Amino acid sequence: MTTQGNHYLLMKRGLYERPDHCGYTGIRDQAGRYSIEEAKASFRHSGGECRWIHEHQAQEFLPAAWHDLVIKHLLGQRDELRAEVAELRAQKVAA
Repeated sequence: MTTQGNHYLLMKRGLYERPDHCGYTGIRDQAGRYSIEEAKASFRHSGGECRWIHEHQAQEFLPAAWHDLVIKHLLGQRDELRAEVAELRAQKVAA
């Protein structure tokens, strides 16, 4: 998996493939990003069982995602945003 020009997520059995084809996840942010060539090769290699989707069309959370992992992911995003807000407030006070 490379990073530039990779905008496709691979899906198999209702889940996204993780980076470097190392497992599966129901959370888009944790999915690997692949080039169209890599996506087509995975499709051929899987006998059509694997499909690809552009990252902008992919659901954030798939129905097969474990709910506890979705909640953990969302709480992590919340915490990151809170830290960012605190940093921006500190910068404003310092200015």
